[in-house]
Amino acid sequence: MGDWRWACDEGNVTPEALENALNRIAGPVILTLNAADLIDRCCDYCRQLVQGIGNLSGAKIVFSPIMNQGLVRFEKAGASDGFNDVFTDEIIQKINATGEAFFSGTTWRGQRAMRISVVNWRTNQQDITRAIAALSSLKIA
Repeated sequence: MGDWRWACDEGNVTPEALENALNRIAGPVILTLNAADLIDRCCDYCRQLVQGIGNLSGAKIVFSPIMNQGLVRFEKAGASDGFNDVFTDEIIQKINATGEAFFSGTTWRGQRAMRISVVNWRTNQQDITRAIAALSSLKIA
């Protein structure tokens, strides 16, 4: 790919230079991927993640994905909403610490939840399987 730092010099940033950089870096990716296929795969992987995680004991689907994002919450039976908010954030920290996946937290309708979003063209079926297995190994319930 070469040394890209030359592009940081303002004098080198021309439409032609930007087009050349885009063609050299993004071109091969774009050529190997059909945009509609990429969107379909990300949406399908998100659905699989939400369903797979939601099926784990102690997990609850709070928003099923319409496209490539969904929400899951983690709960201890009989615990208060406040406790489960903290518990959900702890699970997010634990899964992120494994390095198998990265999830972020959000507040949905007054409750903490884990946001599941699939946007990377490199995501594959093995990634989905590993992420669900990693969460399963945390013994949520």
